Amino acid sequence: MAADILMVVYNRPEYTRRTLPRLLDLASDEGGRVWVWQNGDDAEIGALLDEVADHPALFRRHHEPANGPLRDATNWLWRESEGALVGKVDDDCLVHEGWLRETTADHARGRRFGALCAWHYAPEDFDPALAAAKVQEVDGVTLLRNMWTAGSGYLMSRACVDDTGPIGDDETWFDYCVRASRRGWISGWPVPLRFQDHLDDPRAVGSGVSSDADLARSAPLSARSLGVDDLDGWVAALRADAHHVQTASLRPFDYGPIGKRLQRLLRRLRGRGAKRKPIY
Repeated sequence: MAADILMVVYNRPEYTRRTLPRLLDLASDEGGRVWVWQNGDDAEIGALLDEVADHPALFRRHHEPANGPLRDATNWLWRESEGALVGKVDDDCLVHEGWLRETTADHARGRRFGALCAWHYAPEDFDPALAAAKVQEVDGVTLLRNMWTAGSGYLMSRACVDDTGPIGDDETWFDYCVRASRRGWISGWPVPLRFQDHLDDPRAVGSGVSSDADLARSAPLSARSLGVDDLDGWVAALRADAHHVQTASLRPFDYGPIGKRLQRLLRRLRGRGAKRKPIY
């Protein structure tokens, strides 16, 4: 199964210099094609893209001077590519050897797989006992099932995209995955987990966020949206998000209009306040 994989790069040359060559080499070895969408006009990133222009796995390159929504780049890949699988790896993530080959093989086993994803949290954030109720075997593939996955390190079937359509103007990746899951597509993290190193996670080797000053200087968008301004708070948010994906409901009803209203009501009655959307 041919796989077309997107990397969106923007203003992070210190990460892109590590993550893009890793993805290109992996795709070359494991049978994928890399599409690069460059947002902005960072000269160092432009020079890096010129350096890899002749790499055999680099298939398409697009430059967008503005830093537009990620859905624009994702929909571009989905619209232009012909691969049986489509995916994305963020410019702050290092996928591990075997991710593409093994996930492609998983997709070949099942007809209703949506997004199958590499684990983007720290390894210790996975709790087998906590996740046990959601670890299921589907078409010979063991998955930690969920209604959504991370927006990085996933491969999604072309059939799922064709059935669900593009990401809407008012949708996030989370919204899109939930919509696909409610249509019967099965998503999650293959178990044993495949990993990607999230370089904005202070616990990752080579992370660019190792102090409160680093976080203040170049806080990830998700940290800013949560109002997190210190390292301990950021790690706590990542751990909480990993806990959430291991315990979140698999009932499509809970993600519909009535189900979401009932969930909000129950949380208020329990004194837990409003539930934020996942970080990824």
